[in-house]
Amino acid sequence: MVNGLADDDMINDRAGQPLSCKTIRARAEILEPGILLLRELPNSNAAVLAVLIDHAKELVAKEEDCVVIIDLTEATSRPDPAMMRVISDSASDFGIHVACVQPSSIVVKAVLKFVFGRVAGIMNNSIHDTREEALAEARAVRRRRGRS
Repeated sequence: MVNGLADDDMINDRAGQPLSCKTIRARAEILEPGILLLRELPNSNAAVLAVLIDHAKELVAKEEDCVVIIDLTEATSRPDPAMMRVISDSASDFGIHVACVQPSSIVVKAVLKFVFGRVAGIMNNSIHDTREEALAEARAVRRRRGRS
């Protein structure tokens, strides 16, 4: 149980569809030592994101110099102000670098870079077209830090 929520507790997404906390938590996983993957859910909202981030914090609690890959390929909408607060509040809780996956135009990538860096305060970030590119960057960041 995390934050008082059991796996079978339900949270409604932005579209009003119920999701179990277990389903949400399954979207966070350690890919390899020091590299965490978060997969954004379609129609996510602040409550869904908070459950995902709380679980992610548990997963990386003992990791040193963690890199987070955030896969936004299934995201269906931009974060609203409540989601941005969750992101901003948790920005300092995660690792040394955030690698975001969002296959899109250069303009969308520039907006994401601005949102992560200036709005959320995540200055060490990168934007990638594929999860493979993000994973390669995560490994490179860890190597530069003397981790592998």
